[in-house]
Amino acid sequence: MPFRKTLLPLLLMGVLSAPTLAKGTPPAPPTAMATVLASVTTATPVQLVTVGFSKETTATLARLQAAMKEHPVETLDLTLNTPEGQPFPYREWFGISREAYAQVRAAKPDLFPSGTSTLTVHKRGTGGSLLVLQGGDGLEALNGLQVNLKANTIRTPWGTTEIGKPVSVNDKDGMSPRTGTTWEIDQGDLTTGNITGVTFTLMRLARDGRILVNYKVGIMRDYEVTQKTDLTFLLPPGNGPLKDAG
Repeated sequence: MPFRKTLLPLLLMGVLSAPTLAKGTPPAPPTAMATVLASVTTATPVQLVTVGFSKETTATLARLQAAMKEHPVETLDLTLNTPEGQPFPYREWFGISREAYAQVRAAKPDLFPSGTSTLTVHKRGTGGSLLVLQGGDGLEALNGLQVNLKANTIRTPWGTTEIGKPVSVNDKDGMSPRTGTTWEIDQGDLTTGNITGVTFTLMRLARDGRILVNYKVGIMRDYEVTQKTDLTFLLPPGNGPLKDAG
């Protein structure tokens, strides 16, 4: 079945939110957003996070996935008869109560702590306009990334990104509304099996002002994934509590 027709996307349709080009009043200029890194001149502690659900919700979703495998005919019937963009209607063979199904339908992804590390930014170039990143344990993939404040680009091992673009996310997930900037490299063609995808995103969380940083890399060569990175962490300001995944 196509990915869009698997259980999780149908259950959570309208809940998961990806960054989109900002509309209405734009956030701070992209270059201004990048300057938040300029203040990280020493080994600044950062909170490593994962985006997901509570253990209880995750366990419920796992039971639903198992039920799908045990009832392939019923699952196919639901898939064919459920309008695209809508969740599956409840069925007893899901193996959970109607109330539990409603709860997992209403669940929203949030940030959960997964460890700590450090980030250091070295200033180079005229007036410190070139920022060179250095990550601590778990963030080594950031080492050597160069943020060019004047050009509003980021140099990576796989090339230089496009000019940063303002992005925003609404409040359909549990992470609160956020606005910021994303820089990306999107090159290649799936038909040739060669793709280079890199994104670096800085977004300020409305709920406490902290900066959510995500660095994602996906490299495919001759249909083989040769590089995969997905790092997410939080920078000050603000020290609002994260939810306990337990």
